[in-house]
Amino acid sequence: MEAGLGSLESSPFASRIYSNYAATNSESLEIQSLLKGPTSRLEELSIRLQELDEQCAQIRNDHTSLLLYISKHRALTSLVRKLPIEILQEIFIACLPTAHNAVMSKQEPPILLTQVCSSWRNIAHKTPQLWKSLHIAVPCTPPGIYAHEHENTHHEQLSHRRSEAALEWITRSAACPLDISLGIPLGQWGSSIPDGLYDRLIEYLIRFSDRWREISLSAPYQALIPVAALPASSFPLLESLSLNGIQSHFATDIPAHPIHRPIWITSGVMKAPKLREICLTQLYEDAAQFPVNWSQLTNLSLDANSWNTSISFSVATVYKILSSCWKLISCRLEIGTAVVPDDEEPIICETRTALVSLPFLTKLSIREGTNLSTLFTLLHLPSLISLEFRTVIWPGPNSSTGLLSLLMRSSGMIQHLTIDPQFIKQQDFIKCLRLCPLLKSLTITHALGSPSAWTQPGPITCAIDDAFLDMFTSSSSSDDDNSNGHGNNGAEIDLEDPEGCLCPNLEDFESSSETKFSESTLLQFIRRKNGDHSSGEPPIPGLAKLKTVFIIFPGHRRPLNDIIPELQLASKQPGLAATILYHPPPPFIARFSPFDGLPVY
Repeated sequence: MEAGLGSLESSPFASRIYSNYAATNSESLEIQSLLKGPTSRLEELSIRLQELDEQCAQIRNDHTSLLLYISKHRALTSLVRKLPIEILQEIFIACLPTAHNAVMSKQEPPILLTQVCSSWRNIAHKTPQLWKSLHIAVPCTPPGIYAHEHENTHHEQLSHRRSEAALEWITRSAACPLDISLGIPLGQWGSSIPDGLYDRLIEYLIRFSDRWREISLSAPYQALIPVAALPASSFPLLESLSLNGIQSHFATDIPAHPIHRPIWITSGVMKAPKLREICLTQLYEDAAQFPVNWSQLTNLSLDANSWNTSISFSVATVYKILSSCWKLISCRLEIGTAVVPDDEEPIICETRTALVSLPFLTKLSIREGTNLSTLFTLLHLPSLISLEFRTVIWPGPNSSTGLLSLLMRSSGMIQHLTIDPQFIKQQDFIKCLRLCPLLKSLTITHALGSPSAWTQPGPITCAIDDAFLDMFTSSSSSDDDNSNGHGNNGAEIDLEDPEGCLCPNLEDFESSSETKFSESTLLQFIRRKNGDHSSGEPPIPGLAKLKTVFIIFPGHRRPLNDIIPELQLASKQPGLAATILYHPPPPFIARFSPFDGLPVY
């Protein structure tokens, strides 16, 4: 800064600056004279700044122009432009999602690929393999307080656009076999669906039934009639079939009573010659009478909806079907709570003692709405390694969970177990884990929610508490000592007998149920399995190290600040991915997404 211009320290009024002093008349004249030079200089600097700003703007424009010039010319030498169209098409195909059918979203291929440039868009549109899979999310008005008149109009317009887009999408697939799924997510089954939308979509889809390879349809029962009416010759390529007849108590605009005449017992789609996978949900009819070639199935899912007493697969039906499905690799059963008449008591037949051998079955999921213990005793599952089990059956005072019977039929090969133990006695749960000596992955969840009016009242059963967690790293003389969940919390560790611990091969542990064990016990669990790097204490010999830990503590619990730092440090060990949460899941708010309703198997 030039001397004497703008320097507050050199001002004769420096002592008055930053005060509330009011200048006298003579001082005001002196100040006006004092400011003539600085004011003139300020005007000169303002002009200079303007000139510099204009120069900077011109430089920026030149910089941008040069960048554009260089980038556009360099693009002409890009290697990707030299690729033959056939190679680029193969790259595009490799970009498609593998976990689910392609969706109508700019976030994923193939739509994403059409947003890059006109050349890519033209290539994508002319590549039928990009359009051979499609998930159609059904737009619906959110239920309850989220429904508004403008949303109704929006979803009607959206539904029309998406149905026409689906037709155009499938047309682009040319002669390719088709993988298609149609549906809405479970959380929106109380929503209002635009009139005629399902009928229009089903009409479009059955035009291409001769190219169906995998088809999953979640639709009102009435809307599925045209599918059931087609002959077997309409499905020469069909390998996977999933049908879900959405019922009136979930969707507000579906007739209260479905048709009563059977449509699937004589349906041609059930006779598809290449059918290998089948998923049947809420179809009202006796599935055992369906004209399916059960002996060639490798994947089977029977879902009767455990909470709907008007729809249920009887145990006898399931037994009869399984008896014919000897090639099964994966099976999912949800057996409902319907009351079975005495003359139809499950598995009353001459072959009630005949074992059902499923020699290739490796994955089994059970949702038990009625007691399946008898069925479990008739199964032989020598290759089973993955089991999911949920039940709504309260254990009696002198009875045990049917899971015990099931595990005894599995040859002790279970490596992955997902279980909701809230209806299982503590000692039974521990016995079940003892029957899984090779277990590597354990997921404990309360997916069915807390006991409510749809179950009979029963005793408090399993507690996922400190004593329970200790049993994975401490051997004890008797499981019954801890059977009530309040047993020996400080059991001695027997380093010479790691086999006495529950599931010594456990590597992945998840608890998202009513977790009752403490943070300090969780910390001890991790340290005993993986060692304590801070103190140098080694892990217990003979126990497999943890690879993943995922814990959700109840929302009402607060973190223990004195333990959390140590727990965070322990969870950062090499080779261990640990997630520990205290917050409950966010409330459900329905918002349409093109990913809505993707099938989950």
